[in-house]
Amino acid sequence: MRDGSAGPDEHDGAGAAPPTTIKDVARVAGVSHTTVSRVLNDVDAVRPATRVRVLEAIDATGWTRDETAAALARRRAPSP
Repeated sequence: MRDGSAGPDEHDGAGAAPPTTIKDVARVAGVSHTTVSRVLNDVDAVRPATRVRVLEAIDATGWTRDETAAALARRRAPSP
């Protein structure tokens, strides 16, 4: 007799998907994650056609910048 609760190996499929990363965007665009970063940071060293592919991949994946992670990445270690 079952009580209707899901066991440890069972779920209803309602779990949250992991957040989309720039590596996911890079895979969709067919470029490196470094290229995606360059597009996001508006570096001129990216060809216009590549920039368009990356921006289209961002739209396709629904990627959004995690402002907390971006702030942590900008922090510099204190000098000794």
